[in-house]
Amino acid sequence: MVPRGAVGIIVAGRGQAAGVIEGRLFAVVIGMSIATTLLAPPLLRRELQREQDQSARLLDSEREEEEDRLGG
Repeated sequence: MVPRGAVGIIVAGRGQAAGVIEGRLFAVVIGMSIATTLLAPPLLRRELQREQDQSARLLDSEREEEEDRLGG
């Protein structure tokens, strides 16, 4: 588990123990901590791959334009 999820769980647990956080809110915080911990890596991986693909296409396009400009 990454630190951001662990911090949310710890804070929620301390808040519930102190009586500041009710059971429903505790469940929501725990659920969101787990969801973001599980979903963030594949979503970031997909977005980074999309960015890399877009950069590669841009470089290819620029290379082709330069070759056309130079007559090659």
